[in-house]
Amino acid sequence: MIKRIGYRLFVTLLSMFYCLFAFADGDSDLFKYNQGKLDVNFQDMVQVESEFFENSQEFLINLSEHSNLQFATQPNDEDPSLSKGFEFRDIDLLAFGTGLCCPPVGFFIFAVNPNKSYEQKVSFWMGCATSGTFVIVSSVINN
Repeated sequence: MIKRIGYRLFVTLLSMFYCLFAFADGDSDLFKYNQGKLDVNFQDMVQVESEFFENSQEFLINLSEHSNLQFATQPNDEDPSLSKGFEFRDIDLLAFGTGLCCPPVGFFIFAVNPNKSYEQKVSFWMGCATSGTFVIVSSVINN
């Protein structure tokens, strides 16, 4: 057990010093790129983008006619498939944290409480799923 911890510590320190010395050189060209090659590679995409911005509505209709994509229709309020779903900004951090750290308590506070909102309940279950994922990944790593 001590050898295993020592080995992990040694590998961590070795990796840290390697990164420190590899990236400490001020003359390194790690983030240089060739603009000419990028322009050639993205030429088709730039053409599609400019065509889209010039006439976006006709472009979407033309695209939907010549492919199996179904996004050329304008969203309306009557279509339930285009309704607003649960988004990242809807997460209630208290409910998510309770699901992540203490799901049994959060179950009674958020999941079965009729006074809690839909966003709080979904956030709680997302926290539980995240906690379960952490447990599964850590048990796989430790075995």
